[in-house]
Amino acid sequence: MIPTPLYSHAGRGPFSEVYEPSEDSFLLIDALEQDADRLKQIKWVV
Repeated sequence: MIPTPLYSHAGRGPFSEVYEPSEDSFLLIDALEQDADRLKQIKWVV
């Protein structure tokens, strides 16, 4: 399980233009975690 990232610094100091995460951010983390094994097997081409 991926731990919830710390984000208390968002919106403050040098991160003042970074928005605080919302439901969409956590949904993305959940989706990446669910597909992590499959994503690691892909031979990415850049």
